[in-house]
This record gives sequence, C-alpha cells and structure tokens, in this order.
Amino acid sequence: MTGHAVVPLDLADVVELVNEFSDAARLAAGEQSDPYPSFEVPSLAGREHSSELLRAVANDLHPVFSCGADIADAHLNELLARTAVAPRLGPAGDGDQAQALWTVPRPSDELLAACAIRLWSWLTSSTDRRLGICDADHCVDTYVDRSPAGRRRYCSTTCSNRVQIAAYRARLREAPVRQR
Repeated sequence: MTGHAVVPLDLADVVELVNEFSDAARLAAGEQSDPYPSFEVPSLAGREHSSELLRAVANDLHPVFSCGADIADAHLNELLARTAVAPRLGPAGDGDQAQALWTVPRPSDELLAACAIRLWSWLTSSTDRRLGICDADHCVDTYVDRSPAGRRRYCSTTCSNRVQIAAYRARLREAPVRQR
C-alpha cells in the first residue's frame, strides 16, 4: 500500500477540535492567551500532535462551518486536494470482502485529512446542510445539527440559555412598570 492510512475522526471530535483550537473561537471566548487544552482522539491513539498543528487544522476547518454551502464545498474540496487524500482497497477482512481505506502521501496531513473526510462524509450523506456557527453574541463555536427538525442555532445549551435569559431580561426592561 502506498501512503499513510487515515482513519476518519468522529464528527464530535472534529467539532471539539475546531472549537478548542481555532483562532476565531479562542478569540471570541477570550481564551487567546490561555494554554491549549489536551486533545486526544481514540482513532489517532499513539500519535502526538503539536498545538501548532491542531491550531492550523482547526483554522483550516472553521470556514467549512461558517460559510455558505457553495463556499464551504469549495473550501472542503481544496482541503481534500491539498492533503492528496485518496481511496484505496485494503486487504480482505471478514467475509473476504476488500476494505476501503483512505490514504495520504505525507503523515503530516493525516489529521487534516481525517477531519476533512468526516465532514465530506457528513455532507454527502445528509440531504440537509446542517453545519453551522453559534448564533449567540460573542460565540463562534461550531456545531453539527443532528436534530430531527434541523433548526439548531446554538453550539450548546449554555449559549441557548444565555440568549433566552438575555431576551427575557430585555423584555422586562422594556415592559411598563405596573402601579401597585
């Protein structure tokens, strides 16, 4: 087999990587001077990734969540081309059926390819384009909308609650004060 095998990351791990390491998310959260968290992915066990590489990959992926569908597609296609990820047939597994493998020529591209393949897989298997950026003020965290209605707008319950509480308090301030 030519190239280095790539195991696509879980979608939740891709979102976590982007939210913890992208410059945009760290800046919006006021964490740009904080140390980076540890980030380990079971499918990449045993592989050390520097904070600089994690940051670069997260910055490459953030636009896929924040752009419109056409631009996101073009950006994701560019990332897949840049990593030169390619499908290969691997040795037969159970049932003597050949296994589909993804490979990259350079080991330094494994992480980016693993994330890009997972996003490509999600976007090509879903009829809805349900990737996004949180609608809350001062938050640019990403999310994947897996809800049946497909109406997710916030990265987390915390952001959703903050927006709802702020709206409630604004309504209270604007309501006329009742006389006793």
